[in-house]
Amino acid sequence: MTVEGKEIYWQIDWSDFKESDSGIWFPWKIQTNFSDVAEPAITEVEEVDFTPLRKEEFEFDFPPFTHVTDHLLGINPQVGDIAPDFEVRMFDGETVKLSNLRGCWVLLDFWATWCGPCVGETPYLKTVWDTYGDDPRFAMIGLSLDKDMEAPKKYAEAKQLGWIQGFLGDWSKTKLPAKYGVRGIPSIFLIDPEGKVAAKGLRGEGIMQAVRERLGEPQASSGQ
Repeated sequence: MTVEGKEIYWQIDWSDFKESDSGIWFPWKIQTNFSDVAEPAITEVEEVDFTPLRKEEFEFDFPPFTHVTDHLLGINPQVGDIAPDFEVRMFDGETVKLSNLRGCWVLLDFWATWCGPCVGETPYLKTVWDTYGDDPRFAMIGLSLDKDMEAPKKYAEAKQLGWIQGFLGDWSKTKLPAKYGVRGIPSIFLIDPEGKVAAKGLRGEGIMQAVRERLGEPQASSGQ
């Protein structure tokens, strides 16, 4: 896209943006009365799938709007960015809020029982929990994207998953995955004590590695 094309972004009024059901802001209407950009470019933008895209992927289609769907709106946080706050319902009916865990390292797992790779991560997650579950510096939150709560609740009980279990429900009806740039699950993040993303895209033995690199040897709580 040319320099002239980039100028178009700054001429578009914010009223031309609308929030989608998934929580993404996107060009709802695009003015076509700018003579410095060809009509095909406008058509291309209107046909873009505005689900969350990685910065480099969206940049290929239409550079001026890259940061609109990403950094500017706090979507798809990168390492070092503040993790979007949330408050979700747990299986027991209580709620958990991420910002209430400031001061702790938080392992965050977007998952579902219908997701084979998610289930495949269970042994690795359990190993981390068995090692650091009693460490007051550490917390874990699972965020289920199952359509109903019964399936993940039964799974957590059967597998003895002792960490916090939050329920987001049907992926199409919750905005939180989009805020984290989650396009597929499992999607596992490590949040630092200041609420910033310390690591993302964790899988397998890399989960323990990321936690151990930050916390070192586990510490027992003072009550033990």
